[in-house]
Amino acid sequence: GGKKPAYARRKGGRDKGRGGREHGRGRRSHGRRMPRGISKRQREEWKGLSTSMDKADLVSNMCRLLREPKEHLIQAVVEDVGRGLAVQVMTETRRTLDNGGMKRLDG
Repeated sequence: GGKKPAYARRKGGRDKGRGGREHGRGRRSHGRRMPRGISKRQREEWKGLSTSMDKADLVSNMCRLLREPKEHLIQAVVEDVGRGLAVQVMTETRRTLDNGGMKRLDG
């Protein structure tokens, strides 16, 4: 075999095998994990999202609640689907978090 492409090489030069996982732990989340459940205070903040909010405030609050640093992505979603559907999806996301979140393939 030849040289691995850049995306397949690991920092430090050692290949751990099994897709870069060591001891079956899965990938790191780089500090952006969603909480398994949300606190009462956070739940109230999530419930405070409304279609009557200023679009900039809605986008800002959604980014904070989702821990999404790329505000332009959420702004594009709100502009494409509208405030109503964006708030509905956030409500469903809150319910999912309240019930323990979603199972992920990587652990």
